[in-house]
Amino acid sequence: MRLSIPRFHPLSDMPLLESQRTLRGHPFYPNAGLLRALAPREPRRTPEEAPCVVYHSPWGHIVVTEIDPENLNGYGWTCRSSFPDGAEWGDLGYMGDFEKRRGRPWEFWERDLFSEDANAAAAVTRILQRYAPPTKTALDGSAP
Repeated sequence: MRLSIPRFHPLSDMPLLESQRTLRGHPFYPNAGLLRALAPREPRRTPEEAPCVVYHSPWGHIVVTEIDPENLNGYGWTCRSSFPDGAEWGDLGYMGDFEKRRGRPWEFWERDLFSEDANAAAAVTRILQRYAPPTKTALDGSAP
């Protein structure tokens, strides 16, 4: 079975170039159905209503809720591994910049292929749990 990269965003003529697909081992952009669902809407959907795609790197996590078909600019939530308390929602800029970053390990982004989050709020909650301080337990595994 041959894998193919969609040549264009399904709602525009913007090419979906993937310079790091071989290294990544999977497409950076989600399938056409999810790309359509991520098209910006007015008013912007709440995280509890928004479909999303999750990306991760050693730098941190990005939960993308919008990808504009005209310019491939994204909107979503960013969380740096070194400062999860500073996580925030905002414009992400051109998504192709995340696809092509390489060189330093913390600049290589991969799409979370195993995320089953129902919406962006669930993705954010799941990711923040990774940064929660571990609970202390007794050596036998019982609570202190």
